[in-house]
Amino acid sequence: MAFDLDALLKRVRSDKTELANRLGVSRQTIYGYKENPSLKTLKDIAEKLEIELFELFEMNNFDPVYNDKGDIIGYLKKK
Repeated sequence: MAFDLDALLKRVRSDKTELANRLGVSRQTIYGYKENPSLKTLKDIAEKLEIELFELFEMNNFDPVYNDKGDIIGYLKKK
């Protein structure tokens, strides 16, 4: 998943330096998160920025996929 980190940080009024400090990683590491971050990394980012994980997917042009109970079970790239 290509991850639009710049748009996310702009939305939450933060920057790469602040996110790096919150996550306890270098700013250079943050640049590496733009391409194919792991699910754990996405969860950590969402937690530190105080947003829900699903918001990261929706902001990056993914639609939720629901099961018959209405639970989100995955995401598909928007067409």
